[in-house]
Amino acid sequence: MVRSTDITGEELDAIIAEEKAFLKEDRVYLILELDDRGKDLFSMFCLDTTTNNKDGTANICQIIGRGITDLISYSGEDVYDFGKKLLSRMHMKGIM
Repeated sequence: MVRSTDITGEELDAIIAEEKAFLKEDRVYLILELDDRGKDLFSMFCLDTTTNNKDGTANICQIIGRGITDLISYSGEDVYDFGKKLLSRMHMKGIM
């Protein structure tokens, strides 16, 4: 079972401030962090150091980043199962 938790307010601000100190420009970062309350818990957030397109629309990295975070949020079990299957295949082939 995969469960995510929402972090808000001061806790989120502190995490973002710490993470931002080392970010490079023109990137979208997806950050997954293990939660010490249980092996099935994690937190996830996305940090964006890019800028919108000249016409104000979202750039390709912002669009893909949004899609990935929503995919994990709404279909976390499927993403987990798929990732587990892929890692198992890699392990069987001796890649990992």
